[in-house]
Amino acid sequence: MLLTELYTQSKIVEQIGAQLEAGEERIHLDGLTGSLSAVVAAALAERYPDKSQLLIATGKEEAYYLLNDLETLLGEEDKELEQKRVLLFPPSYRKPYRRPATTNPDQPHEVHDDGGDLFETDNANIMQRSEVVNQLNSGRPLMVVTFPEALSEKVVAHSQGDKGGYGFCDGCVAGIRL
Repeated sequence: MLLTELYTQSKIVEQIGAQLEAGEERIHLDGLTGSLSAVVAAALAERYPDKSQLLIATGKEEAYYLLNDLETLLGEEDKELEQKRVLLFPPSYRKPYRRPATTNPDQPHEVHDDGGDLFETDNANIMQRSEVVNQLNSGRPLMVVTFPEALSEKVVAHSQGDKGGYGFCDGCVAGIRL
C-alpha cells in the first residue's frame, strides 16, 4: 500500500475533507514537519480528484521541495505539462545579487547603498506563469505550488490585456488606448 493511500483514510485528511465539504475554501495547515504537508496534499488530491489546491509555501526553497515531493508521490516526474496535475507558479523575476554601492562624483570617498536589490526578469518563468494560468483556465483540477513572492505579482487578465496597448496605423499618430 502506498503512503498516500494510507493517508487518504487518515483522520487529518477526513477532517480537512469535512471542512471542504462544508464549504470551507481556505485551510491553513501548520506544524507539519518534513514531507508530511506533501503527503497530506497528495492524499487530498487522491481522495478529492475534482478539487484544485493552491499550496503556498513559506519561501522559494520550500516550494521547490514541496513540488518535488508531490511530483514523486503522485508519479508525475515524467509527464508532459498538459497531463501534470502539480504545477509551480514561480515569480517572473530573479534576484541574482544586491545592487552595488554607488559613489558620489562630487565626494568620491562617500559610498551610498540604498539597500535595493536588482531584479531581472526571467523569460522562462514568465512563460511558466502563463502556462499555469492557461491550465487553470482550462477548468481541470490542479495543484498549484507557489510562495508569497510569486503571488505578490499581478497577472493581467487576457480581456484586460486587449483593452490597453499601442495602436498603429499608416499615417496615424501612435498613442495609447485606454
